[in-house]
Amino acid sequence: MQRSFFLRALLALTMMACALSPGLRAQEEPAAAAGMEEQADGDAESPGEGEKLWELSGYIESENFIMFGRGLKKSEYLVVSGAPVKVERNQHLINKAETHGYLDLRVGNDTIHARAAVHGYVYPTGNEAEYLRNRVLANELYLRWLTAHTDLKIGTQTIRWGTADVINPTSYFTPMDLREVFFKDEDEMFLGVHAVSLSLLFGDYSLQLVCAPIASATLLPSTFSPWYVRLAKRHHLPLYYYYRAPDIPKSGANICYGGRFSGTASIVDFSFSAYRGIDRDVLLAPAVDLRGPLTTVYVMPRYRNLTCFGFDIAVATGDVTLQAEAAYSFNKNGVTEPDTGRASFSGIEPAHYLNVAAGLNWLVDGEDFNITLEINKSMYLVRPHRFIDPLISNLVIARVEKKFFNGSLCVRLQGMMTLDLDFLLMPSIGYDFRNGLLIEAEGGIFGGSDDTLFGSYNSRDIMRVRAKYQF
Repeated sequence: MQRSFFLRALLALTMMACALSPGLRAQEEPAAAAGMEEQADGDAESPGEGEKLWELSGYIESENFIMFGRGLKKSEYLVVSGAPVKVERNQHLINKAETHGYLDLRVGNDTIHARAAVHGYVYPTGNEAEYLRNRVLANELYLRWLTAHTDLKIGTQTIRWGTADVINPTSYFTPMDLREVFFKDEDEMFLGVHAVSLSLLFGDYSLQLVCAPIASATLLPSTFSPWYVRLAKRHHLPLYYYYRAPDIPKSGANICYGGRFSGTASIVDFSFSAYRGIDRDVLLAPAVDLRGPLTTVYVMPRYRNLTCFGFDIAVATGDVTLQAEAAYSFNKNGVTEPDTGRASFSGIEPAHYLNVAAGLNWLVDGEDFNITLEINKSMYLVRPHRFIDPLISNLVIARVEKKFFNGSLCVRLQGMMTLDLDFLLMPSIGYDFRNGLLIEAEGGIFGGSDDTLFGSYNSRDIMRVRAKYQF
C-alpha cells in the first residue's frame, strides 16, 4: 500500500512539474534580462549570485509491448524434480502496459550539490504479465563535490567506461538490466551501483578511482517472463532455465574497486583501466537434479569475481570517429562444456580471457544522418573449445538513423547478429513535436536457429509503442 502510494505521488509530482515548467521558464527570462542590465551598469556580482539552487527535469511516458509472435505460450509444462509442473509464460498479445515516470533533481550549487535520478513504474491492476511489479528505481542518488581539480561522488551512480556505443568490455562497474532483453532505453538498461568515486583532473588528463563496497549484478529475465532464456539440449537432455535473484555473498571479498587513467593527445582520446570485483557477465551454470524418475538439468545464474585490465581509444577524423577497446582477465570464470569421458556434465573454471570491441560513428549529414557499426568478440585464450561463450558476446551491431523535417521525424534501423548468424532487427519511427511530446513505434524481429541467442526468441516478435512527454 505504501509503495503504491509513493508511486502515485511520484507520477503526480512529474505531472505537476510538466505543468509548471513553462511558467518557471517564463519567470527565469525576465530575471536573466534584469541580471544582464545590472552587469551593464557596472554592478559587481558576488560569487555564486544568480546560480540556480535546484534544477528539475524528467519525463512521463506510456509504453506498451504488443507481441505478434507465432505460437505464443501463456503457460508451459516443465519437469521439476522429475515431475511436470505448469509454469506461466505470460506471452500475451498485449504483453505490457506500463506507465513510467522519471525525475532528475539537482539541489545545490556547481561546487557542492546532491542529485537524484529516479524511475517509477506503474502497471494496471490485474495485469496479466505477473512478472511486472510496481517499483521505484534510483540509478543516481549521490552527493557531489566538484572543483577545478577534484570530482568526488558518494552514493548510487552509473559508472560507464569505454568508447564503444553498445557493448563496453571495460565498463566493469555497470551492471545491465536484461530482463526485457535489449528493449530498454539507455537510461534504464545500465544500472547504478553504490560507490565512492574520486576523479583527479589535471589538464588533458584525469585519474578516476572507484570503490563499490556493495556489489551489484546484471539482471536476467525471470523464469515466468516471456523473455526467459530458452536453452538447447545437451547430450539429449533438456535444459530448464531457472532464475533466482542475485545471491552475492556480502563479504569483504566482494568489494569492487578499480581505477582509470584517461587522456587526450591531439585527435586521440585514450585510457588505461584496472578492476577487481564482481563479474558483470552472468554465468549460466547447469545443475543436475537426480530426484524423481526423470533426470532434470537446471541452468541457474552464478556470479563470480575477476580481475581485469583494459584499454580504450577513440580517434576523431572529420565526420568519422573510430573506437576500440579491450579487456583482459587472467581469472575469468567460465562454464565448461560437458566432459563425457569424466562423466561430468559441466563445471566452472577460471581461465585467461580477452574481450574486444571496435567500431565507428559516421556523421554523414551532421546529426541528421549517421551510421554506427560495432563488432564485439570474446574468447578464452587457453583451451577455448572447453568453455561456453558468455550469454552476450560475439556480436555485430549496425545502426542507421536519418532525420527529416528539421529533425522532427526520425527513422532508425538497428540490427544485432551473432557469429551463429542469428539476429535481432529493430526498425523504428518517431516524431518529435518540439514541445516536449514524442511518439515512437519500434519493432523487434528475431531470426535464427532455435539453439542460438536470438533464434530462441523466434516466437516472440514484438512492437513497442510509446508516447513520451519531456520537461
